[in-house]
Amino acid sequence: MPYITNNKQGKEVKIFYQDHGEGQPVVLIHGWPLSHSSWEMQMPVIV
Repeated sequence: MPYITNNKQGKEVKIFYQDHGEGQPVVLIHGWPLSHSSWEMQMPVIV
């Protein structure tokens, strides 16, 4: 899985991302306790 890793205030922060299609980026944020899979049905429409 692709991650962007950063160190914030002494703690490692890993952010998962997926790259689909072309054009301007769109950032989708899910709530806890969900995961990136909560956007699966919307991806074909957005891309």
